[in-house]
Amino acid sequence: MCVSLKCFHHHLFQYLDAFVAHFSDVHHFMRQENVFQSNEPLAETALSHIVAFGWEIANDAPKDPPPQTQSPRGTGEPTWEEKNLGRVMKLIRIFSRVESLAATIGKNRGVPFILQVMKSFPFCIPIQIDCSASLANLASVEENRTLMLRDGCIKLVLENMSKFMDSPAVQAEVCATLANLASHDANAKYIVRNGGCTLILRAMRLHMDQMDLQIQALHALASLGKPGRDVLDKENFMPLLMRALTVHRRDIQVVSAVLHAVGSLAVTGMPMIAYKDKIISMIFTAMHDFKNAYTFQITACFALAHLSFMHITDETVITTQDGLGLILNAMRRFPEVESLQTTALFALGSIVMSNDKHRQAVLKRNGIPLIIGAMRRRYAPTSAKATCSRRDSGIEDVGQDQEEDDLRDSEPVLFARGHSRIQYPRPLLLQLFASVALLNLSDNEKCRIEIIQAGGIHYIFEALQRVKDHTDLWFILYFIFTRFTKNDDRAVYMKPRG
Repeated sequence: MCVSLKCFHHHLFQYLDAFVAHFSDVHHFMRQENVFQSNEPLAETALSHIVAFGWEIANDAPKDPPPQTQSPRGTGEPTWEEKNLGRVMKLIRIFSRVESLAATIGKNRGVPFILQVMKSFPFCIPIQIDCSASLANLASVEENRTLMLRDGCIKLVLENMSKFMDSPAVQAEVCATLANLASHDANAKYIVRNGGCTLILRAMRLHMDQMDLQIQALHALASLGKPGRDVLDKENFMPLLMRALTVHRRDIQVVSAVLHAVGSLAVTGMPMIAYKDKIISMIFTAMHDFKNAYTFQITACFALAHLSFMHITDETVITTQDGLGLILNAMRRFPEVESLQTTALFALGSIVMSNDKHRQAVLKRNGIPLIIGAMRRRYAPTSAKATCSRRDSGIEDVGQDQEEDDLRDSEPVLFARGHSRIQYPRPLLLQLFASVALLNLSDNEKCRIEIIQAGGIHYIFEALQRVKDHTDLWFILYFIFTRFTKNDDRAVYMKPRG
């Protein structure tokens, strides 16, 4: 390389190091994310040059010596190629946090480039960590997920998972990658067939004290639940989940990840009957401990709804811990949060479905006006959150002292993170779950009278009008409406009193 080119690279690397240092802290990055979004054309041009520059280094780099002559390297003096590819990968990791730029990286053959880097430096742990984190971010984009199976990405990721089993940092990033990749049906099946669930469970057992690993592993298993249910049952996943919940019961992010996995796996038919009541008890305890974190309350109600829907819940557990009171109080505490109202209504409807004492408890706690109020309320429009999450742990480790409400993962998808599912707009789901809750409560005569007098039928009728473009939802709500109005003089169509 000529002297002038070396000098140019020297100054270029100084600028790159300054850029990486400036944006490596995730919280600082998130505060300035609009800088990237407002300069997307410039950022996209820079990215294409960065990837091209990385290809040049990777193609010229000497291959690592065979495994028997070298141990996995995380310390010591890095080579020139490792230093510069490390810079490139840190840049890609930073840029890939922005969804539009992650798509740009994919279009510029970013995935094959990252795989080439991983193959060229198979024992350099820092590079493997940055590569895995970048793949996790790229996998949050649907177009990239499709390419990753074709390009052999999943095969290499699973091989790396087995190779670096002793490195919790690598395992955490790989699990995040698998969680996002599994949102594509074919990817999920491929991961399960090639031992992905077994490797994730092995990493969880080996690194039980590593919270970030536990969080990402649980998200991955939640995504793999549908094709991986039988494998998880065979590998004794439930005792491992209960252990994670017990060991990390004070950490809001781990508990949230556990409950998200519980809710997602329950609807797949995962055998949970032996652990159900203990899980529900721990959910109620956590709802009390983290009562000011509305995102956590959403996840807790999500898990409760699916567990109660799939399995009859022990009356004693709910009564002793005032579970219905916790759900209703969460609705009162965050009346403007549409996601919380929706999941809480789903949980209420599932719990009161087969127990009259629970219906009486809701009536006694003035829960019926609360349900109808949720149907009446007009919520501020919110942008839909992605099913996949991007890795935001930063280039360096970020502390665990974030605010309780700063749960960075996406909200759970109702009816689980299954594959090839039908999704409805959240406002329609809220109307559906509220109407179902009122129907289930109406099996108690006092509740039925209260619903009618409070104008509940009027709002069910309004809900019926809102879902007219969705035939399946319309039939459900029509059935509910006719159940209230058919052959009953007291159930005439009534507008709300007052």
